[in-house]
Amino acid sequence: MIMKKTNPNRLTDQEILDILREEYYVVQPTGCHDFFKRKKLSPCLPYLRNRFGMSFNEILIKAGIPKEELNFVRCKVKEKEYYINTLQEVAMEIGHTPTANEYKNKGYSAHELNLVFGSYNEALREANLKPNKEPAKNVSKRALLNIYKEISEKVNRPATLNDLNKHAKFYSLTLNNFILVFGSLNELRKQAGFEVKGRKPIYSKEDIVQALIMEYKKYQRHLTAKEIDQNKSLPSRNTIMRMFKVSSLKKVWAEIDRILAQQNINGETQNEKKKRQQSYVKKSGDYGEKRVAHQLSFLDQKKYRVYNDVKICFGNLVQQFDHIVIGESGIFHLETKNYKGTISIDRHGNWERVNGGTLETIECPEAQIIRHEELLYQVIGTDYDVVSMLVYAHPKCSLKNMDRTKLNVVKAEQAVSFIKYYQDTPKLNSNEIKYLCKLIERHIVKEFNTAI
Repeated sequence: MIMKKTNPNRLTDQEILDILREEYYVVQPTGCHDFFKRKKLSPCLPYLRNRFGMSFNEILIKAGIPKEELNFVRCKVKEKEYYINTLQEVAMEIGHTPTANEYKNKGYSAHELNLVFGSYNEALREANLKPNKEPAKNVSKRALLNIYKEISEKVNRPATLNDLNKHAKFYSLTLNNFILVFGSLNELRKQAGFEVKGRKPIYSKEDIVQALIMEYKKYQRHLTAKEIDQNKSLPSRNTIMRMFKVSSLKKVWAEIDRILAQQNINGETQNEKKKRQQSYVKKSGDYGEKRVAHQLSFLDQKKYRVYNDVKICFGNLVQQFDHIVIGESGIFHLETKNYKGTISIDRHGNWERVNGGTLETIECPEAQIIRHEELLYQVIGTDYDVVSMLVYAHPKCSLKNMDRTKLNVVKAEQAVSFIKYYQDTPKLNSNEIKYLCKLIERHIVKEFNTAI
């Protein structure tokens, strides 16, 4: 048994499960939160979930904990009648149906009610108490107008936003129900037949549509929330969403896309769009390679030879290499990627990227790197080892779970240190470096030779 805190990435699944099982019996937790508050050796909950791809209870079962021991709170809860009595007592004491916070302030656990009854509202119903707030429902426009008129009659004036906030709950509604349908209080009042006073809006929806289309054509993509906030040609995000009567910018851009498609404003054919996207990818890749080339320029040129963006030809095979480095610490082949966001590998070996809240599967680079390695070995022979590196160049890229691949994966700023201090291959002397460089240069397609 490991008796001190150890990096879990260095442990096998079974070793982690053994630690978890022993510490579980030592801590004897009353719940999941209690366990992770008091544990000392086990990894954190997010790490366990990511590594095993299952819930904490399922992980404990896998570790050998009997299933009947896992209902931390459920095994200690009382009969339904007890909770029904406590709810009724609290209601009698405060004079109305208690909210979850009021019930909690009296020393009881609303969480236990969720476990026993399924929800707090369901517990209230079992206790013959009317829930304070029911889940919001889809209500027709006509029904909302009638409700607004009723509320206005109660307050003897056209209801304000505060009035709606206060009274909407009695109709199992929220203020959002009205705003999403009518867009603004003035529009609601107008359709309910009340006189509307106030200044005329600075922007109409048509104005905003045209402004967004212009910015779309300028950027050739959807603007982010931050770009909209900083753009002096556009109103605020809230104004845009209010005029479109939606709750997110994603829905705004979906409508803009439909308008563009109908009017064929961009005038692009599928081939033109594909070419534009390919051009963007190439520019992005070129930027990443330049960033890595800049980092490699800090290697001692007396000890290292660097080749950037070269095509190597051997027989009928021709492949493009982002970077090749030959020096005293070995022969290095660097494949550059310019991805933004968090790059990770799941427990099944799939490569993924999360960028802007969107998860996408990306191509595993191992096959490409192996093809490059095989060509290099044909050029230099098998007496020397080639060390392949996968380098992520984008400054806003982070790496996760890279211990799940055999590749050497680094950020651009780590590449030079990795090369200089690499010790797993024999050192090369100056004659060997010159000999290997000649072999490489002999197979470079000359117009692409950009060695430094």
